[in-house]
Order: sequence, then structure tokens, then C-alpha cells
Amino acid sequence: MLVTVIADASFAVRSKYQSSGWAAYVVRDNVRRYYGGSFHMQMVSNITAECGAIVNGVWSALEANHICEGDRLIIQTDCMAAIELLPKGYGSISGSHKKRPHMKQINEMHFEFARLMLVNGLKYEFRHVRGHTNDTASRSFVQGQCDRLARRHMAIQDNERRKADGG
Repeated sequence: MLVTVIADASFAVRSKYQSSGWAAYVVRDNVRRYYGGSFHMQMVSNITAECGAIVNGVWSALEANHICEGDRLIIQTDCMAAIELLPKGYGSISGSHKKRPHMKQINEMHFEFARLMLVNGLKYEFRHVRGHTNDTASRSFVQGQCDRLARRHMAIQDNERRKADGG
């Protein structure tokens, strides 16, 4: 069955807590559902957060039986880097390159994505959706809704970290 997944993330790059949230919208057989939350692991960049939003969205929908074994996924995101990096990873990350934590986390996301696809017999293709527009086209509108939901989860996590820090 054909399943559409639209995913987005929010990453608080200016916050000392570097909080991040994610959201995904999944449509299967005219059943539509939003998924979202805060990341349990510390994201190191907006790109890793975008990749994490896709992985978490697919995983959550699999857990809810909203994506099933053998489905074909159309995965849509506003992040071209995620479209390029998630399917293939970064390859070798040897050395002390300053982007090493970013590259390592991208590779972790890539391996989890590949595992989800392989174990569940899923086929996929990526499509870019324009984000941060006032376009009322359904894809852009839903991407905007995911952006707002991810931002809300990021703000919740930021407030929780601030309170835990005594702030």
C-alpha cells in the first residue's frame, strides 16, 4: 500500500539546551494521523534533527500499525540534506574533523532508517516539500502544521531543561 509521510523538526540552535522536537503526518488508506515529540537523545544539528524526525515518524507509525510490512513510502521533508544523507549516510568519518559528531549522528540515523526499511520490507522514495511558506497547497500546509507541532515539542523540552537547570 502507498503511504505518505511528511516530517519536520525544530532545533533550538540559539538555546544553551539545544532542545529539539519532531513531528510527522502519515496517511495510509485515507487514515491520517500526526505523530510527534521531543528527542530523547541530544541532537547536534538541525540536519540530524530533520533526519531524526523522519526516522521517528516512520518508527511511530510502524508501532501504531499505521505503516505495515511491505508498504511503499513517499517521504516528504523540507530538508534537502536529509533527502541526500539519510538513505546513504556519510560513509567513513575517521579523523578529527570538526563536524565529526554531526557526521556520526547522521550515520546512526542512516543505519536505523535502513534497518526499519529492511526489517519491514518497506520501499521508499523521498520528495522535497517547500517549507516555511504561506502556500495553501495541501503538502505545504501539512508541512507547516508539522513545523508548528515540532516547535511546540521543542519549546516543552527547552522549558523542562531550563527548570532542571534551576532556571
